[in-house]
Amino acid sequence: MWFALAAKSRPDSRHALEALREIMTTTQLRDGQARVSEWASHHNNLQVASQKTEAEELNTYANSHN
Repeated sequence: MWFALAAKSRPDSRHALEALREIMTTTQLRDGQARVSEWASHHNNLQVASQKTEAEELNTYANSHN
């Protein structure tokens, strides 16, 4: 999972990911991809929630200073 996530943003990590994929079983590869999907979904949801909270705080601040 971590190698796959790193490879998305760091090109030098792709070589390590490819080497790892060569020795992993199909089951391990599927499990790793599922973990990447779960991690990305969770963290994207956290990021969206954080952005919504920040927007709400800005709106509250703006409304209280009008």
